[in-house]
Amino acid sequence: MDFAQRQMVPERNKSFSRGHRLSRRSIFRSHPNLHVESTVAIAQLLRVVSVFVVATCPTIEAAEALIDVQPTTLPHIEPGTVVEDRAPKGWSHLILKSQPRVAAGDIDKVPNIVLRHSDFLFTAFAADVAKGGSEAATSFWLKRVGAGLGTQVKGKPTIVSSRTHRALGADLGLLRATVLSQSEKQLNLTMRVARTPTMVVFDAPGYYAEKDGHVPIALRYHVLVDAATGQLNTVTWLLKIFTKPPRYEFVEGTVRLLKPGIVEESVLHVDANEFIVGVPKPSAFALSSLPPGTELPMSPSLRRLADRVRFSTEEVVTLERLLWQAIHRDHPTNRR
Repeated sequence: MDFAQRQMVPERNKSFSRGHRLSRRSIFRSHPNLHVESTVAIAQLLRVVSVFVVATCPTIEAAEALIDVQPTTLPHIEPGTVVEDRAPKGWSHLILKSQPRVAAGDIDKVPNIVLRHSDFLFTAFAADVAKGGSEAATSFWLKRVGAGLGTQVKGKPTIVSSRTHRALGADLGLLRATVLSQSEKQLNLTMRVARTPTMVVFDAPGYYAEKDGHVPIALRYHVLVDAATGQLNTVTWLLKIFTKPPRYEFVEGTVRLLKPGIVEESVLHVDANEFIVGVPKPSAFALSSLPPGTELPMSPSLRRLADRVRFSTEEVVTLERLLWQAIHRDHPTNRR
């Protein structure tokens, strides 16, 4: 079981969690201002949180109850959903649609049949922003974020799964069906790390091409909704995955504010050394670039939270506040 898989089973990772997740008392001791900052930040969420409770939410404890820091698999977009260049049916926003293309690395050294079947699937991430919980409520909140794999089905880019692709009319054949099955295993490792009423943080694992080979990484996505306007912003950065000892390492210079509703062609790098008897290992293909966007400044406070594997309630609320500060600093018109 690799590092990313172990993150799917938090109860088996207790010793690791203790090493990377400070207790509330130790957080406040090492950062004396954090208690005040977290209290203020959580209090600012109360006007959003109050939408979801029967009575007005008067306490920080009630707000904390709606903040989830337990890692879980990201929900899937329903098979059969058509994803073009806008929000798919049942979702309010398209976050990213990425179509891979093998265009770098050992293209001339790997079997042509592998290359022909390596880029027929696209990956899509979507968000569903809801408005209020009562007729009088005006606040927007982030209901869900989901992921899916798709391909062309009867001329339309459609989300598919191993269980549904035949019924949907996708003519994949044995080899492509096998690729779909293996890609689903990778998709199932995409974890929602934490959420608040107006933010979802998730990690999409994979590999990144470096000079010395393909290294395991996670692209961390922070999907934020403006509670007043419903505008969606997505911030990403790159984390290297290490297993000895298990940890994430933030990669400097990779912080991006993504363009809304990106439809991109993702260039993949192929490494012939990552094949066994002509069969590619999961590490055979790697990203060679990041999703397009605007580079954002990384404050020291935000940097300290960038490579957390697990978050406390206080940390995830502080993270959201610092992300909004970074967005506003670079784009003053995006005021909350």
